[in-house]
Amino acid sequence: MNEVNFFSVMTFLMLGAAYLIGAIPTGLLVGRIGYGVDLREQGSGNIGATNAKRVLGGRAGRLVLALDLLKGFLVTIAAGSIVTGVLAFPLESQTVMSVKGAGAVIVATGAAAVLGNVFPVYIRFQGGKGVGVGSGVLLAIVPVVTVSLMIIWLIVRAVPRYVSVASLLVAILLPALTAWRYPANTAYLVFTLFVAAMTIFSHRKNIKRLLAGEEPRIDDRQDSERASADE
Repeated sequence: MNEVNFFSVMTFLMLGAAYLIGAIPTGLLVGRIGYGVDLREQGSGNIGATNAKRVLGGRAGRLVLALDLLKGFLVTIAAGSIVTGVLAFPLESQTVMSVKGAGAVIVATGAAAVLGNVFPVYIRFQGGKGVGVGSGVLLAIVPVVTVSLMIIWLIVRAVPRYVSVASLLVAILLPALTAWRYPANTAYLVFTLFVAAMTIFSHRKNIKRLLAGEEPRIDDRQDSERASADE
């Protein structure tokens, strides 16, 4: 097997592994194992962190979010290590970028993990919204932008108390900030555009409710049946 074919096979295997890891339904597992509750049958029916918080409490919500972040982060770091032969963080370093094609493979692996979270094969492709896993990927490749957006997310979430508004705003800002900080890194810009598009698409019901003035705030528990959880 020549070098090109070996690289292609390794890339294919990494993408498959990333999808399967991203598809692990952490919210469903936390609910069932820790609380004896199936999140798909409670609240919004989503297995993401916000529905976990609404149904199971803040500790469960934070655990689901942390596990999803960890999935995205570790998958991406592992991909960077395999492609370059160097264990590096962040993956914006010159060591990583000096390897031809490394950036594209790394972001493709991250994208596979996000797709796994949104469309998990284990539970009939009805998953979360990819925000937690996507944030973990971004933390690995563009940590400065990611931390900045996390702060913005917390501020926006705290003021109008709409998780969906915070997530949508961050999705819009993500590609713009990435292009500003890493203008020469096309692969990372393409990935952030992908994450933004996936986030907006997965929030389409929230957008309809916002426009209709029916989107519940994070403390409107009486409306949680109508809410769609954001990870």
